[in-house]
Amino acid sequence: MTILERVKIRLDGEDLKDPLIEELVQTAKDRILLRVGLSGADEFPAALETIAVEVTVKAWRRQYYEGITSESADTINTSFVEDILAEYAQELSSWKSAFSGEGRVRFL
Repeated sequence: MTILERVKIRLDGEDLKDPLIEELVQTAKDRILLRVGLSGADEFPAALETIAVEVTVKAWRRQYYEGITSESADTINTSFVEDILAEYAQELSSWKSAFSGEGRVRFL
């Protein structure tokens, strides 16, 4: 199943616009690749697809509130994290370490 298909399953029932969803998926993938040092890679690593799905869903849900850091109305408060990928920093760092050779001992 593709990232786009998985995003559509999670956003079931919402008024989806395919070109916008596709752009959000691509943006999520581009940013993840930059974080793990694979910008310009031919393929997106399968192990990082779930993060791309979750980031895309979050980006979709906050599209009309872009830039809000805090908002209050009666008892409802809204705030967004400036960096959607910050939540996944540990996973991205672990993946990068595992697949880039960092932290490995090499015997010559």
